Amino acid sequence: MGGEARVMVQSRNIFPGLGGDIKSKQAVACALREEFFTDPDEGQRLFLKHVLIKKLDDYFLRIGAYNFPHVARPLGSMVAEGEVRESYLYEWVFGQEAFPWECQNTTGGHDMVTLEEWSEFSRHFREAGINMEIDITDPDNGRISKNVIHQLCHLDDNLCLSAFWKRIDFGDNSIQIDYPKVKRFLDKNIRDLIDVLGLDRFRLIFLAEAYLANEIKLTEEEMDELVSMARKYRLSTLRHKLSELVIP
Repeated sequence: MGGEARVMVQSRNIFPGLGGDIKSKQAVACALREEFFTDPDEGQRLFLKHVLIKKLDDYFLRIGAYNFPHVARPLGSMVAEGEVRESYLYEWVFGQEAFPWECQNTTGGHDMVTLEEWSEFSRHFREAGINMEIDITDPDNGRISKNVIHQLCHLDDNLCLSAFWKRIDFGDNSIQIDYPKVKRFLDKNIRDLIDVLGLDRFRLIFLAEAYLANEIKLTEEEMDELVSMARKYRLSTLRHKLSELVIP
């Protein structure tokens, strides 16, 4: 539990969110992030922020910037109603937090630990306008990691950890997004993004950025398209669990 939200692990097969409820025939281990202090539609906003980050992670992976996905999949969102807070859902990441960024050496000093693919990951996101390098150390011990989950945590003799890790927590206090810079990145790389991700996914992140930046309110037609693209994405994300759209 942090200052912004409470995160709980759940096993569930119903995923509410943009585009309607989606039901998977197999249970999925997921994280439910409940926001403490929110505006209306905060769960939806955080879901779309996570979508933007995840699709950029997919893009960087596919162009060979690094070799292992480092962002979990977002699954849906919930609106505040009764005792339910504004929330969103994402794939639970199994593994270990709190690994060392530095280790004490024989002379009493400290040597840096190398987290494989971290520099490539953080650099590419920084170039796209997203700072992933804040809130990644324990506030009481800056040599210990936070918000990076290692899924096979074994420090080798060269003080290197493998690339089997994922960055978590995309709340406003944990990452910084320069939306004008993100927009410039999308505009500059539009052809390559469409070639790599497909037109539907590009339209999803293009509209998600516009929604999140909130500089110009989306038209009703654009909002309908965003909902449609989000529905397609969520169905695709859960396809490996045999998902289906629940029609009210």
